[in-house]
Amino acid sequence: MARKSSLEASRIIAFLMIVCIHASSTYISNNHYVGELNWQFANFLDGFGRIGPAIFVLITGYGMCNSQTGVRKRLKSLLIPLPFFLLPTFVHYALDGYSPLATLWMFLRNLLTLGVWFYHLWYVFIILIIYIISPWLNRFIQPLSKQECLRVTILLFVLFSAIPSINFFLTYTLLPDTLYATKFGAFIMYYFIGAYMRLHADLSRFSGLAKFSAFLVLNIAVVFMSTWYNSRFSPVFALSAVFNVTVAPAYPLAVFVSPSFDISSILCVLSAAAFFIWILSFNFNSMLVNAVARLTYGAYIIHVFWLNTLLSVIGKSLDSLGYPLKIIFLIAAAFVLSILSSYVLNTVGKGILNYRRRYHQKAGQTEILTAEEKESNSYADTY
Repeated sequence: MARKSSLEASRIIAFLMIVCIHASSTYISNNHYVGELNWQFANFLDGFGRIGPAIFVLITGYGMCNSQTGVRKRLKSLLIPLPFFLLPTFVHYALDGYSPLATLWMFLRNLLTLGVWFYHLWYVFIILIIYIISPWLNRFIQPLSKQECLRVTILLFVLFSAIPSINFFLTYTLLPDTLYATKFGAFIMYYFIGAYMRLHADLSRFSGLAKFSAFLVLNIAVVFMSTWYNSRFSPVFALSAVFNVTVAPAYPLAVFVSPSFDISSILCVLSAAAFFIWILSFNFNSMLVNAVARLTYGAYIIHVFWLNTLLSVIGKSLDSLGYPLKIIFLIAAAFVLSILSSYVLNTVGKGILNYRRRYHQKAGQTEILTAEEKESNSYADTY
């Protein structure tokens, strides 16, 4: 499929949203600031970014539902560049006195559990599984009629959005999420939503203004609910819900949003879908947008390193700006540095692999690569 710049722009915006979540998280999780104006601003950024991971999976479903690409190529696009993109974090740990083996152990442990420096890699773990099973998902999706695909998508929405949200409303606990099983189910739901939009939905029926208005209203609702909810439940209660510990009684509106499990909340699903429909209404072609979007996979892996590094190096110096300007600066700096780092590491990685390939070709150990094999070595060329 030819690259659609509006689709690529959604990847860049989704990455920016995720940076907003992680940049504001340290302020939100501090009980001393609950209710303060700066805390409200951090909540605004946090609520704004909550649909970021969902948008990435919508893009995956939209872009891959018709794809005939094999699992091997998809796994290469994720796994081959991963060591290069993790390099900054490994170097940071080495400078702090950790051995390479200790750092590798932390990485493997935090790939499946919430950690400190690698906590965001839960997304890589889930998307890796989706890439592996995507050929079978596509074989199931492609023969479906419009009505059948819609019914399956609604069923997934009920199972992985409506039921978890209603369960939280009634019991004040989250459903078990062993090895991210529930998150994985929610991501399958987003994959189907993206596939339905690509294969069956007539997205031209509504004007661009109507689509943007729907997204704006829903995202404002997400921001409002996030701020309103967190102002009544301290972050300690919100985080305890991850471990299925009973929290304080929920308020009626809590059925639309659940703390620490945002990707499956009803408002998050509706807001992400509205944003995606709106962004697809644009029809333009930009080589710059396409090039930056190809770097977002590596930037996603690297951005936590840059956020932590910026906070530790210049965090105190930025306090004089006031919290809103400080956090905006950190988000912008981490975004730019992550994209640039992704480009550099991507270029270095390609150079190393190309040198290795040429060496083996000269030694007569490999045959000349076909055009398809060369394409399979491309970095981060995924949806």
